[in-house]
Amino acid sequence: VREAHVMTRTRYYVGLSRYNGQPVTPEQIREVQEVISNAYGGGSTTYQATGYWKGTREDCIVVEVVGDFNPAHWSRPADLARAASQIAGQSTVLWTREEVEGGFAS
Repeated sequence: VREAHVMTRTRYYVGLSRYNGQPVTPEQIREVQEVISNAYGGGSTTYQATGYWKGTREDCIVVEVVGDFNPAHWSRPADLARAASQIAGQSTVLWTREEVEGGFAS
């Protein structure tokens, strides 16, 4: 077990309704997950959530990446959010980044 240390958590919030009203397809969801995960070295967690955008309820996915900060593996979050918005047909994708304390146990 490694000692706890500061890591970075980045989350991407992607709506599941395209701007034209059509649903985001399972293939598009997988593509969003792969683009984000691959940019961070191959690891991420995705979960479903419910959000609100401009007063309207919207189902979404949250793609979350946590790990040691490694500039060689971490793309600019805004660029990845733009790529996800294009894939999923969104007008915008929210991203957040924060430092968290954690570690890896084996």
